Amino acid sequence: MPERPFSPLPQTKPLSTLDLIVFGAVLMVPIAPMSMYVYIAQQSGGHSWLVILLGWFGACLTAYAYRRLARAFPGGSIYSYVGHALQSDIGWIAAWIILADYLFVPATLYANCSSLIGEYLPQVPNWTWYALLSVINLTLGMLPIRRQIRIYALVLVCELIALFTFVVAALHALPHASAPPSTPVPVGPNRLLSLVSVGVIGFLGFDGISTLDGEADRPTRSVGQATTWVAAGMGLVFLLQCALAGAIHPNYATLDPATGFFDLARSIGGPFSGWLLITVSLLGSGIVNASAGQVAASRVLGVLGQHTQPKLSASPLPLQKVTMPVISLLSFVVATFLPLQTLNAFVSFGAFTAFIMIHASLFYRFYLLGEKGTKRFLDGVIAILGLLVMIVALVCEESPWLVLKLGVLWLLLGVAIWAVRTWREAET
Repeated sequence: MPERPFSPLPQTKPLSTLDLIVFGAVLMVPIAPMSMYVYIAQQSGGHSWLVILLGWFGACLTAYAYRRLARAFPGGSIYSYVGHALQSDIGWIAAWIILADYLFVPATLYANCSSLIGEYLPQVPNWTWYALLSVINLTLGMLPIRRQIRIYALVLVCELIALFTFVVAALHALPHASAPPSTPVPVGPNRLLSLVSVGVIGFLGFDGISTLDGEADRPTRSVGQATTWVAAGMGLVFLLQCALAGAIHPNYATLDPATGFFDLARSIGGPFSGWLLITVSLLGSGIVNASAGQVAASRVLGVLGQHTQPKLSASPLPLQKVTMPVISLLSFVVATFLPLQTLNAFVSFGAFTAFIMIHASLFYRFYLLGEKGTKRFLDGVIAILGLLVMIVALVCEESPWLVLKLGVLWLLLGVAIWAVRTWREAET
């Protein structure tokens, strides 16, 4: 367990709560449902709003857990939260597990962006876009974190403007929308459980705020506040988009899986509206979101490296100059050679398993060991609900056996590294 707060990049001016909110918002991408709307509608049988509500519920529970743990144990993200709450070195394993999420998310975004671009430029090979995005994000990742967040804020404003144009066009077109051609598919228990995983995976990103714990101003307050605000706010934004799209064009089966939402926007707002949303979506996910994900991965690697290689944080080179080239190269390689299903499996395992550990930490530290009172009862209820949601999300994932197989391999690798670290510490 860390003996002091981890601060890989000392700043002349700490990051404010607003900086953390911007970071978390670009990690979640306010217009993310646009690129995955048709998939959500197909998986839910037309009940995309239900998917968003389920994901929003799980995100808010987890955001509450992060807020409680960040307030009690600042300095080290999930490593510190789980390690201190459970009073063991399992925090290192928790950080290693969530690293699977942060490391493979950029490659997943590259694959999704190249798939969208391929609809319009099929003659350009996918690896070209992977290489271009990797170089751009590496260049962005070498900047100081405050400068990166300024760029993130600019792109975030563009995303919100693009979203606003769609909402205005959708509200104008809503009175002229045709009636649903068919009744949505009924939602039974099995389908409902499968939708939990689809919903929660769409809300990933808010947890990345905690990786800037060591650089935040008043981390015991700002990290938790930013996490809950982002999780709550993005839920409203996501729900609005899906609800409007479903009301305007309920026959989701006629939409193209890759470009359906953008085609819908073009039909109600004109060509400019469609191309604006496509451009901002590519910019927001392929560059800004992927870059912020690499920042989160860099911070987690710093926490792990601080203990496996204690001198890493004392290096004359800033942390990102050590880790960013490795992360960028890895993102390019895995996006090029691993199928998208494998990348998604790593992300699902890393996120859901880490969230399970977060809720277990909340339950143990604040319910079992907490003082009697209303807040202790609330902590216990939220922890149990959060555990149930994340276990269901993990078990009912689209490819559960692939997630289990890859997750076990990743976990065994982490345990092996942890065992070597422990043995070396014992020897010295």
